[in-house]
Amino acid sequence: MKRICFIILVVGFATFGIGACGKPPPMTLSDFRWECNMAGRTGGTQLRDGSDGGPTGCDPFAQAEICRGYSSRIEAFSGTLDECLQMCRDASAEMYSQQVYHWTCQEVANQVATTCTLYCRRNYQ
Repeated sequence: MKRICFIILVVGFATFGIGACGKPPPMTLSDFRWECNMAGRTGGTQLRDGSDGGPTGCDPFAQAEICRGYSSRIEAFSGTLDECLQMCRDASAEMYSQQVYHWTCQEVANQVATTCTLYCRRNYQ
């Protein structure tokens, strides 16, 4: 009886382990927007103006602009993994060159660029 229980237990863990290592589900545009809006916010701090700039000090309006820039590109995108990754790099470079965000948002911008790459890999790989 102990042996049968052990075998069932081992098979159960093996099955769970294999299933847990599968491909992650695709990331929706809504998922991306949530991740983008939450970037850098691990507890939040209040800025002098009373807004929650998050621990990075990134102005919420600047962060919203960063998120809109990526989201609009993702929403309009259809192509391959390589093209998607290039779209993320182009979005990052364009926002940086146009100074969409202040240097205090650099950490958030980096996190959003990483989330964009993750979006591409989860949807086009």
